[in-house]
Formats: sequence, C-alpha cells, structure tokens
Amino acid sequence: MRFGRNSCVCLLLAGVCLLAEELKPVAPRADWEQAKPEAAGYSSARLEALRGWLKTQQTTAMMLVYRGRVIFEYGDLQRVSKVASVRKSILAMLFGNYIAAGKADLDKKVEALGLKDVQPFLDIEKHATLRHLLTARSGIYHPSGNDGLTSLSPRRGARVSRDAIPVSELGLQRCGDGV
Repeated sequence: MRFGRNSCVCLLLAGVCLLAEELKPVAPRADWEQAKPEAAGYSSARLEALRGWLKTQQTTAMMLVYRGRVIFEYGDLQRVSKVASVRKSILAMLFGNYIAAGKADLDKKVEALGLKDVQPFLDIEKHATLRHLLTARSGIYHPSGNDGLTSLSPRRGARVSRDAIPVSELGLQRCGDGV
C-alpha cells in the first residue's frame, strides 16, 4: 500500500471519532468481516467524503479496520505497493490509547522504559524519551536498510535531534504498565 503525506494525515484524521457502540473484537480471517462505520463510531457520510478526496490523490488503497472488522475500503487492496516511512506514524497512532489511559509516560527516558540496544546507549542518547522516539527526534541514529540514506545520516552521538532507535523496536518492547 502506498500513502502520500496527505493520505497519512487523512488516515489519522479519520481515526478521530466519537465513542462507538460496543463491537466485540474478532480475529481477521481470509474473508474479513464487514461492519457499518457507525457501529465503530465513524460516519458513513464522512468516509464517502474521504473516498472522494482519495480519488484526487495518489493513494493506491486504504482499509480501515475496527476490532477486526472492515469499516471502509478504497482502491485495489490486492495491489502490492512500496510503502516508505509509514511505520513511525502507525506506531505513534498505536501508542495513543496507552498514552490517553496513562499507561505510557511520554517523558520516560529510554533506560527507564527498559529499552536496550545492540550497542549500549551513548550518554547523549540516554536522555531520549518516549516522546522523542515516537516523534523521531531522539538523536539515536542507526544505519537504515538503504545505504544511500545511511551515508546521509549523522554519526551516532553527533547530536540529539532527529532520527531514532528503530521505531519498530518500540513495538517489540514493553514500556511502563502493560504497554
């Protein structure tokens, strides 16, 4: 799936909704169960407006799932597309509920979160917080899978400001009370 910057913003905005009636979670199967958007707190009319907007963008496909049920589909969901730099945004969205519930402290530093790196954190990197990691502003630099990008990145310890411990690690580590 390929998302442009505007499509990711739209996805985030579409995720903001009123409280939904209770839908029990289901495990997705080969054939996804469908649900009316209103059952998940979304507006069918607004999602149709989103569909109209998506047609004006370079969005290949989009699927909104609530508790294992599809509430919105757009485009060719079978088409394989190159996706770049979306994992940070998605992970930040996933942390939203934990932060809102007080289960994740944005100001906890990497060591207090229990995060460990292949190479021990440098002193300057130990000041990075969960907020820094989720906003890609920790200053913990790692080689990317793209040698061209790695050559453009600062050396480890150069400064605290931009790129982070691989954000994918946040999804694998536990932070705070049950997150």
